[in-house]
Amino acid sequence: MRQVKYVLLAIFLGAFLFSGCSKRKNPADPTPAAQGNVVFQPVFFRNTLDTANNALIFNNLRPEPAVRRVRVYLPPGYQPRGQGRPFPTLYLLHDFGVYPDVAGNITGGTDTYFGFYELAHVMDQLIAAGEIKPMIVVQTDLANFYGGSFYTNSTSTARFFTAIDSFLVDHIDRTYNTVFGRRSRAVSGQGMGGYGALKLVLTGNDTTFGSVSALSAPLAFGDSGSGMGFQSPFYISNGLFAENGVALSDCVRFRRDTVLFPDPRLTQKIRTNILFALGAALSPVADTALFKQKLTQGRRDSLLAAMPEYFQFSKSPKDPGFLFPITCNGTIIDSVWRRWLTHDIKTMLSDPSKAARFDSTPFYFSCGLQDELAMLDQNRDLLNRLIQVRGSARRAGSFIGMGRDQFYYEEYSGYPGYPADHTTFISDQLAKTVKFHSQFLDTAGVP
Repeated sequence: MRQVKYVLLAIFLGAFLFSGCSKRKNPADPTPAAQGNVVFQPVFFRNTLDTANNALIFNNLRPEPAVRRVRVYLPPGYQPRGQGRPFPTLYLLHDFGVYPDVAGNITGGTDTYFGFYELAHVMDQLIAAGEIKPMIVVQTDLANFYGGSFYTNSTSTARFFTAIDSFLVDHIDRTYNTVFGRRSRAVSGQGMGGYGALKLVLTGNDTTFGSVSALSAPLAFGDSGSGMGFQSPFYISNGLFAENGVALSDCVRFRRDTVLFPDPRLTQKIRTNILFALGAALSPVADTALFKQKLTQGRRDSLLAAMPEYFQFSKSPKDPGFLFPITCNGTIIDSVWRRWLTHDIKTMLSDPSKAARFDSTPFYFSCGLQDELAMLDQNRDLLNRLIQVRGSARRAGSFIGMGRDQFYYEEYSGYPGYPADHTTFISDQLAKTVKFHSQFLDTAGVP
């Protein structure tokens, strides 16, 4: 019996070895995709003028590094200008939560796209498969001390909008082998970056970008009725008060102790940080010199007592502070809130001249169903506004055949144990994003 077992085992092993040595119908490892190159380049904003306003882009009222790093993906086959064909360009703006220090060092997710989400690998695979046109991808590094510039020109930090709309685009076109013209440039971003992308298209130079997309972005600041906007009970109670352990009407703790951080990088109070960063970007104090003088003289408490809407993010006399639209009672200060609304994407669409920008600018936006920062409600709010001014959205499915007077919206879900929150599934969304823009990126440089 034992001999029979050994014979059967020998037959089995022989058959296994024979089959292993036989010719395969398909290769075990397909030919790897050609790889692009990611270039890390410092961009010098120091002493750079916003010529339209005769103002420095980085004004240093709040210490901000004037030298910023930019990551540039150069596709396979890229060669310098004059040595090869030019490529269209996609600009990617990063999300909230990136903190530079005065030496220019960065903490947080400034390399999220090419690091955590491995975008270079995604690009290589899509180009090799013929699913997208080869393109240059530019990832900016334009955070401020508060963790989020919202890509806005601020008198207390820097002119982050102009830094992209004028300076950075011109710098990239002069440095790399790009195709010139708006139809050869696209802009996109996640979270705060998606907000910045739309703001650039609606209010920036109308010859800069030919298509736009936004992933899980804050696109409608106000409370649409479902209770999730920045002025809603959700953000005020769960963001500002609950995160800080402060009860409503506890003005002493709310104003003086709790929400004043020595360094925003040391806190995990993300909703509080977002609201304060919005204040620094959208409603900085008008007379920063006067405020800095009073702070230097140690009169901070008198400022707090005289102006219930005045805040500082830190206790530093170098911090000019900003005006905040929420009181310690959780009520809205209308005069300040109106300043915020002038920067609201939904509000911008009420201006026919801004809404008309979409006539020739394809637009894609998406959001996860479990976004913990309440971006889903803001995206749905913007969707309803867009339907009013532009008609029905493109149905979920393929981008192919999408005309220039259409827009595309998608909500996506996770699965048990892995919800579609603010940062999950972004790699998949980035693949959809580059496919979307690839359809409209002109390789011939038509103005």
